[in-house]
Amino acid sequence: MIVAALGTGWAFAADAACFAVGFLFILWLPAAARVAADAKHRDGGLGGQIVAGFRYAWADIGNRVTLIVVAVVDFAANGALGVGLPTLAHGRFSAGAAGLINIPRRFGWLIVAFCAWIGVGIVVVGVLPSLLPAALAMGITGIATGVINTYGFSWLQRRTDKAMQGRVMSLVMLASMGLTPVSYAVSGVIANVNATLLFVLAGGMILAAAVGAAISSSVRSLR
Repeated sequence: MIVAALGTGWAFAADAACFAVGFLFILWLPAAARVAADAKHRDGGLGGQIVAGFRYAWADIGNRVTLIVVAVVDFAANGALGVGLPTLAHGRFSAGAAGLINIPRRFGWLIVAFCAWIGVGIVVVGVLPSLLPAALAMGITGIATGVINTYGFSWLQRRTDKAMQGRVMSLVMLASMGLTPVSYAVSGVIANVNATLLFVLAGGMILAAAVGAAISSSVRSLR
């Protein structure tokens, strides 16, 4: 929006201003903590490696700008969408922060439906011949992600003991994000052979997960 209204210069200026504010917060850290951190960095180890990576990335204009943009966008958008949307729903739209749709009573079948929805959508995107239908298919497929993110995480947290919630959610994030580099590498090899094959294989794996969940009485009985 800033780029469209004011140009790219103001967009980068806003990014720089946000980074400057972050730098001020760093300066407010206790001096003793900074000295101890500097000593660890000089000694090497994990902290020193992190600092070395940061310095390397910061020295390159492309890396530096990308890091700033990613940090600002994630910081601003995640807060606006994660906190702002429920606030608008509760305050401005009088819809209530809990939403308008009741929580599914049979979560096991929600898992089955989610996998089937995503799997079919990915296969369809891979075989469609033109951009507009593919974009529409991706939009429809993405609805399933919103549904599972809304109900799935809250269901999992309610099911987990409070003392273990942090650890369980860490495992969920590991399962979600930890395999991404491997997925990219494997997908790159397959995409070089045939892009359609990549989508068919990916969708087929998810559909197989849907079938496996559907035939499991333990999954179907989840509530």
